[in-house]
Amino acid sequence: MARWAMILNHFQTMVIFGLAVSLAFAFLSKKSTSERVRYAVWAFLAFLLVAIGIGWLMYPFSR
Repeated sequence: MARWAMILNHFQTMVIFGLAVSLAFAFLSKKSTSERVRYAVWAFLAFLLVAIGIGWLMYPFSR
């Protein structure tokens, strides 16, 4: 029997997490489909930008 393993790097995991959370927030907080789509895209991009920004700020301290 073959075992399937999924190996994800930090960026891929961050994208999946951001997508899942932004979709959940959009469906729980907005009523119309257009509002949900707009909010999901906005929240997803905000998650990515904030995470990349924090990582960029922390990078000098890792050395």
